[in-house]
Amino acid sequence: MAFYKTIEGDKVANLQSGNMYFYKYEPLTPVYTWYDKYPLVFITRKRGNSIEGINFHYLSIPYRHMLYDALIPFFNNKEFTKDTRLNVKTIRMVLFQSAKYRFAKPAFHRYFQTGVRSQIIKVEPKNWKSVLSEKVEVFFDKKGKKINELVIHKDSYRKKNKK
Repeated sequence: MAFYKTIEGDKVANLQSGNMYFYKYEPLTPVYTWYDKYPLVFITRKRGNSIEGINFHYLSIPYRHMLYDALIPFFNNKEFTKDTRLNVKTIRMVLFQSAKYRFAKPAFHRYFQTGVRSQIIKVEPKNWKSVLSEKVEVFFDKKGKKINELVIHKDSYRKKNKK
């Protein structure tokens, strides 16, 4: 078992779709207006050096839990064993088409594996819900200035309501 900040899980070298991970990230060239230095991400797709997924840190804690609860039907089992995964083929089809999943839109991001700057922690399925309440996110703008998470959460709330 490994720890990074307050997040516990297995240290892994490879990311797999359908699992939740936590790591330190610093983009070589920032693409977005701001970025989370410590993403907590459900990986939904891997393509070459890039990964896509839902980073819960872009949402306030209550919205993280609402989104997580909406994702439960897309887990391959409800026992939350080490083999539990998010069914990414199904979720990718409905993620942006249903109002029920509008919370995912501002949390969906692409990361490049070259920006990973720490060990990668695979969060065990039995801990998925509890780690959503951990306040470990740290946001920076493109110039490296720290941004308050409340600014990010307000922006995400605004974006989720856009059609």
